[in-house]
Amino acid sequence: MEVGRPTRTVETWLFEGWPDAEAVETVELHEANGVTKVTMNMAFRDKAGRDHMTKSDGQEDSFDKMEDLLRSLLDQEGAVAGS
Repeated sequence: MEVGRPTRTVETWLFEGWPDAEAVETVELHEANGVTKVTMNMAFRDKAGRDHMTKSDGQEDSFDKMEDLLRSLLDQEGAVAGS
């Protein structure tokens, strides 16, 4: 794992039960005008591994849950700031 605090992580993913789906994930954080942009890239060892992983909606489900959590935190922050 490589960490470039506070803007970058690089790590290798090994998926249990899916040996062909090994991937290197890079996450980069960039701030502009008070907004943080997250860029994620997964580089798979080969096309077969990538194709295997895209059969699942797991990542999309995780992002949907993260969006809901962040919205609820922002809503709470707004309620606290407004009181």
